[in-house]
Amino acid sequence: MTMGTEKELMSEDAQFYAELLRAYMDSANDAIFVLCDEMKFLVCNQQMQKWLGVPENELTRHNKRIPITELFGSDITARDFRENFDRSLQGEGVIRELFISPPRGIERWIEISMQKVDIEGGNMVIAVARDISEQKAYVEKIKYQATHDDLTRLANRNAIYDEIEKHVKKENPVSLIIMDIDHFKEINDGLGHEVGDSLLLTIAERLKYLTAVITNSFVARLGGDEFAILLPGYSEKEVMRFSTNIRNSLSKTFEFDTFRLSLDASIGVAQFPVHAKSSEELLRHAEVAMYHAKSRKTGVSVYDHGQDESSAEKVKLITDLRDAIQSAYLSVHYQPIVSLNDPSVFRVEALARWKHPLHGFISPSVFIPLAEQIGLIKPLTNLILGKALAECSELLRKGAITSISVNFSPPLFNDEGISEQLSSLINMHGLENKSIKLEITESAMMSDSRLSTKNMHNLHLMGFRIAIDDFGTGLSSLFKLKDLPVSELKIDKTFITNITHDKKDAAIANAAIMLAQSLGIQVVAEGIEDEKTWHYLKEIGCDFAQGFWIAKPMPIENLKEWIRANKNHCPD
Repeated sequence: MTMGTEKELMSEDAQFYAELLRAYMDSANDAIFVLCDEMKFLVCNQQMQKWLGVPENELTRHNKRIPITELFGSDITARDFRENFDRSLQGEGVIRELFISPPRGIERWIEISMQKVDIEGGNMVIAVARDISEQKAYVEKIKYQATHDDLTRLANRNAIYDEIEKHVKKENPVSLIIMDIDHFKEINDGLGHEVGDSLLLTIAERLKYLTAVITNSFVARLGGDEFAILLPGYSEKEVMRFSTNIRNSLSKTFEFDTFRLSLDASIGVAQFPVHAKSSEELLRHAEVAMYHAKSRKTGVSVYDHGQDESSAEKVKLITDLRDAIQSAYLSVHYQPIVSLNDPSVFRVEALARWKHPLHGFISPSVFIPLAEQIGLIKPLTNLILGKALAECSELLRKGAITSISVNFSPPLFNDEGISEQLSSLINMHGLENKSIKLEITESAMMSDSRLSTKNMHNLHLMGFRIAIDDFGTGLSSLFKLKDLPVSELKIDKTFITNITHDKKDAAIANAAIMLAQSLGIQVVAEGIEDEKTWHYLKEIGCDFAQGFWIAKPMPIENLKEWIRANKNHCPD
């Protein structure tokens, strides 16, 4: 082989590997490029050309090359890149996130890594950059969700706490207003979730309008129908005047398609450092003042140490309830519901129980309304239903019980996705939808919400059963029974306890049972306290019985023992 032939082969090999390397670079999803010590392009792959919107022959044209910093479209990015490029030339490995907005390309976030290469041709920097726009957008979305309310797009409790902290650390005087909409629960239950959400959005807009002219003011939605406003440097007199303006704004008519309404609010005010020495205290004392205003119907109240201690206790109870739900500290007790026609057939009602570490068991009549008030009824219901399904799934599969009844708060029927969410939760435990009976009170059934009615029908079509609880205690709802997918009525215990010696109670119970039978609806009698009542109800055609004479609510282990002991020992 001659020397010339050998050189030709080496040249061909070099060309082959150069083409192979080029093909590799151009196939990469990342941008790959080499810069001289003046930050001008020596080579770049197709991805970099695409990002900048400039072909390589233009970027690398002799005597016409320009520094990469002139293509970023941002002086801040250019300065940042220049500083890190200099570090790279000093031999330091650099990884940096940059935002670029090329004049002929699309703006994006990139993560760029740069490394110096020292060869005969001079100092050069090889850079590899990847598009992190989606990751950045996702992170920003998570950050936004952590500090903002989904519905109103206002800041949330976390965000206003952080804002208060800034003032407290700098020892800047600041006033906190906490506002709760009066009778919002009744509006939301009666008119429906859609109307409630629309009201909250309009309230948010009115609050933003009122605070727009106040420097460094801060508006947040704390949850449910509670809002908060932070006013730096305001005197008590100025805050009171502003609070009056809020109430006046809410009293102006809210227009809907077929009706109009106006609102009122209870407002609590607390100031740092006059009423509180920390962010936590300021929030707590403003809430105490708000509950004081609500209970005394004064409209606005400024915090005072002598205010009713029960307000402070309520605030503390709300905080403890929120923590108990988040940490799944609540438990479930079960009360058997027994067939009067076949006493070996059992169902159970799942009842939420909260054992407070200091106060012992808190009555559901106390903490359930609280959960509804602060917007935690959905996570509370999901927690109780989830625990009930986990604890009773074996009993259901074996046929030891036929179904689980769960109290269902009216706002949940106004939740757009409630049907799918419930079904998904039940499927997780390998059970069928028909194993769950949803109990709603008679008064709540009177809601005219189209969404609520639609959801009831959807749930029925998906196999869920719906029961009317406390029947006879609410508004007259007979006309609705024929239109709603109700499978069961539960006659309230007030009509059952004295049924064997009170003719009026007996007449009401008889009428309810006859009505239900004519509509093909089963009947449960609540409040069975003796065997005589059991036999009377059986005689008049009642289907199921529930009450302390049969069994009190009990934990799951006690329920299993009760079932074993009573399968063959029920009254005939």
